[in-house]
Amino acid sequence: MTGLTPTWSMQPLAEAARQRWANDGGWTQELLVWPPAPEALQTDGPGHWLLRVSVAQVDAPGPFSALPGVQRWMVPLSGDAVMLCWPRSAEPIPFGPGSLPKGFNGAEGPTVAAAPATPARLLNFMVRTDHGKGRLESASSGAPAPAAPWRAVYSEAALWLHTPAGPLSVPPSTLAWQAAGAAAAPCTLRAAGGPAWWLAWWPRGASNP
Repeated sequence: MTGLTPTWSMQPLAEAARQRWANDGGWTQELLVWPPAPEALQTDGPGHWLLRVSVAQVDAPGPFSALPGVQRWMVPLSGDAVMLCWPRSAEPIPFGPGSLPKGFNGAEGPTVAAAPATPARLLNFMVRTDHGKGRLESASSGAPAPAAPWRAVYSEAALWLHTPAGPLSVPPSTLAWQAAGAAAAPCTLRAAGGPAWWLAWWPRGASNP
């Protein structure tokens, strides 16, 4: 992970290792677990992290892993729509390019009803509910970053941020993130070559607009 400014860090997707799902239904590339933990303590479960960001590839039917105590969000990046069966839903619901970010309880994840013709790629954001609250939302040019103690932006296309330290270039398929603290400085998405998303986290007790 390379810090390009004193406050923002970058994690390219291309440098994230691919991990096979336990049910063989897809792959995950982990962009960030925060705060970081020693390698000996790292697991897929929420035992050591407060938040986790990853990109998943869905290529076969099967259930999402159950993660009690975790709030999850996801948004499609590319590929065909995935047909998802949600708890207490009568019919599968398509989730594909153009769909809005979807938040759900990690203990009650959906099941992929059928393999997409072209593997679907999803941006995933997870936070531990006993330590704070999170948010994943669409971002557009001119949109301010959330005034959150931790925040990030992701896009498959290149983008520019306007920060107090000057313009910041974010390469394609790169997570730019900032542990901003209680007094997050104003930051704006200046331009993006494609869809982009803000990710934000507020620790328990912090003001969440």
